[in-house]
Amino acid sequence: MPAQIVKLAPNVPVAIRIVYCDVVEGQYGQQLKLKGECKGVSPTAKDLVTVYVPVDLAADLVRGGWTPEQREGPDGTQGDSYKSPNKGQTWWVVEKRQAAGEKYAKTEMRPEAGWPDEPVALGEPDDGLPPDVAPRPASAPKPAQDAGYAKMKALEASADECLEWALNAAKVAIGVASREMEAAVAADKPVPDVKVDLGQLVGSLFGTRFIAKQRTMGL
Repeated sequence: MPAQIVKLAPNVPVAIRIVYCDVVEGQYGQQLKLKGECKGVSPTAKDLVTVYVPVDLAADLVRGGWTPEQREGPDGTQGDSYKSPNKGQTWWVVEKRQAAGEKYAKTEMRPEAGWPDEPVALGEPDDGLPPDVAPRPASAPKPAQDAGYAKMKALEASADECLEWALNAAKVAIGVASREMEAAVAADKPVPDVKVDLGQLVGSLFGTRFIAKQRTMGL
């Protein structure tokens, strides 16, 4: 018996645990055929349904860890497909968004728990998703991690400040040497042999001031 097809209604999110994803031909070109368990529709985890979405949403699957592959269809032919990184255990939210006054809707898809690299901030509501499909908030960072991060950022800022100070000091040293040479030439005197080791000067000034800044910050 073919899997039940769940059609997306505007602004009604659908939570589906995608088990299979195949690229198929549709009325208007290629589509993604998502097959999996759907909240509120599948009586059990084994009762899979089908949801069709635009083929360009494959980029979201890849971002979520899915990989392209070739899979044999029911008729024995090989077709483009995508393979789950965890055997179809991740729940996804699929929604056809259409704001008031807009002529066309845009289908979007994301992991129910949120993207790994973009955790949802604590206390931030999500566009009216039902509680059973709303993304889970990211856990709050530990105080010790906060303190370590703050120290690291303070150290980086101090290093930038010290380096700028050392470079400015090097510019001053070069200016003084240049003026001494110009004065000697104007007075028709022997030009002094002035040597400025910029690497040593900048390194020494930077290091001395950086150590002092670290001690000031208690690092």
